Amino acid sequence: MIMTLTRLKLMSVTLASLAALSACGTEKAEVQKPASLIGTETHAYYDGSDNDLLTAGLGTAGLQGPEPQLADPLNPTVEEIRRLTIYFNFRALVDVTDAGGYGRLYGPKGEGKVAGHEYLVMGTIDGLKQPVTYMIQVPDNFDKNDPCLVTAPSSGGRSVFGAVGTVGSWALPKGCAVAYTDKATGIGMQFLGEGLVYDMHGRLVKKSDAPVPFQLDETEALKAYAAENPLHIALKHAHSRDNSMKDWGRIVLESIRVGFYILNKYHQPEQGGKVYDKDTVTVIASSISNGGYSSLKAAEQDGDGLIDAIVVSEPNVSPDMASVGPVSVAWGANELALNGAQFLEYSSKVNVLLACAMLSEPRDLPLRAYIPLGDAGLANRCQTLAEKGLVKGDTAEDRSRDARAQLRAYGVLEDSSLMDGFSVFSEIWPAVVGDYAMAFGRYGVEDQLCGVAIGATSKTGQLEDYPAERKQVNFAKSTGMIPSNDINWVKKSDAGWQRAQFTPNPENGLFDHDATSALCFDGLVQQDPAVATGMEEVRNSADLGGRPAIIVHGRRDSLIHVNFASRSYYALNKAKKGDASDLHYYEVRNGQHFDALSMLPAFAAKLAPMHYYFEQSLDLMWDHLKKGAPLPPSQLLDTKERGMDPAGTVPPLAADHMPAIAAAPGKMEITFDGDRLTVPE
Repeated sequence: MIMTLTRLKLMSVTLASLAALSACGTEKAEVQKPASLIGTETHAYYDGSDNDLLTAGLGTAGLQGPEPQLADPLNPTVEEIRRLTIYFNFRALVDVTDAGGYGRLYGPKGEGKVAGHEYLVMGTIDGLKQPVTYMIQVPDNFDKNDPCLVTAPSSGGRSVFGAVGTVGSWALPKGCAVAYTDKATGIGMQFLGEGLVYDMHGRLVKKSDAPVPFQLDETEALKAYAAENPLHIALKHAHSRDNSMKDWGRIVLESIRVGFYILNKYHQPEQGGKVYDKDTVTVIASSISNGGYSSLKAAEQDGDGLIDAIVVSEPNVSPDMASVGPVSVAWGANELALNGAQFLEYSSKVNVLLACAMLSEPRDLPLRAYIPLGDAGLANRCQTLAEKGLVKGDTAEDRSRDARAQLRAYGVLEDSSLMDGFSVFSEIWPAVVGDYAMAFGRYGVEDQLCGVAIGATSKTGQLEDYPAERKQVNFAKSTGMIPSNDINWVKKSDAGWQRAQFTPNPENGLFDHDATSALCFDGLVQQDPAVATGMEEVRNSADLGGRPAIIVHGRRDSLIHVNFASRSYYALNKAKKGDASDLHYYEVRNGQHFDALSMLPAFAAKLAPMHYYFEQSLDLMWDHLKKGAPLPPSQLLDTKERGMDPAGTVPPLAADHMPAIAAAPGKMEITFDGDRLTVPE
């Protein structure tokens, strides 16, 4: 049955009675509530029919179908927001089509619904101004005699529901409890003029003294800024003045403790049974992208032995390569020194050069034709860079080829260029560079770094008031990054505040994809001490304490590039730990960062779903922990493109396209000889 808000409140009030009933009258060990938690956790039980933990009652067919509709768009219920949130997060991260393999080759089989209990609670982390949200899901098939818990920090800046479709889709049907967290990012937004924010359920509420995941202190500077810019929006990750990424590992460790607390309070075995703790619960640290970084960082910091194993996909890691001697990676005829370039550093490099490099790329590259400003805008970016001495060449094409050559020499793989049209079209690089530079430097919304701000824009790019019905569901539909759901980076020009990518360069009058902001942020990345401090705070040691671990990464990843991320992390771990390392690295030839793009035929023809290998890696780790099965050696997975017929039809994904992770990979094995990582071409 679908829980109403009243029902949710009633369940929260009766949590104590639920705990008493679960003990069936027997004595239970005393349960200590973590001191970090704020208030009382809310609870809902989903019967797996009308509503459930994994699909919010939609089932596989619902996830594949149209957007769920609201009874009253201006007053959505908690359950309607939850359903929308799960729907959009699933479809943003996973190819949910049958043709793409969902429900056949990966993901839950059948309806996909999972009955069980869901608990939501907020907490604090020492050193952070803003709270963290945790969610613990306990399926009905949870095995109290052989308990397991899987961590699920959200990817990107997503909400606490962000990893339901990735980690939850494997763990819940397996019978494992799942410890989710939004990592103190989440869909934290404050609409400055109205003082509106979101609570932990995603409801739009008035800013007050009540604890919510994000609200700014009412300083005089903020009041003045909001009065002058009432349509601007503050974003938690960018504007909280917390560099929360430095604590994402600690937050994951705390989510495990919260999971133990919930299990012991409400799901404890009868008298004589084991208490749920690090000695009795199998804990796998997991997730993808930023969530993958968070779980790896948690394992690096886990001095209490909470984590048994790690399985992550395309983690946004920042390996501390300076902590070891020179290390390189070789693939085919290529070799690159792994110098520890961090996410913000290489993102800024790509942000400056890629729009220019795009000009000389094939015209049929997916989404290239839809890039705003067209080829003229790309050529103008090349001209602006040439005027700054950053690219060479007499013509726009020459300058574009020089930009491309610089990226290749820097370490950006040719394989990732398939995704370049999407990257420029979606403005992903201005988004991450602006967001992370502000976060690392601990800048506030009123600092208006590099002249950019955040606000809703019209179809023509003008700053406008965000429609009320869109505010109500933005928690559900947003990625937690900007641009998203018609909220964009904006800057001021002679025409007023407008979408940043549509403002002319004040130096030469060209519309060039906002080279001005890109170069300003690049200067901060290279020279701002505050930003540099923030970047160093998030470095990875790659010391996993000898725990068994798997990293999966796609060679075509155009966001978290393999040379700077997983290849470097794996090499650093091997260089430090040698034979004591139990880290395994599986690189997917046609894998990339956004599986959901494969729902578009142009991408489906060429890409392999990362989620297939993420689940396979979790299965391998499970068999390793439970049965002692050896983990396969590190290897390249030589996936096959599906192709497209002349009519534009892409055949369904089949097992033949997706070779299994092999116990004996032969020539596909990835090796490390002490100072060089060798990856098959």
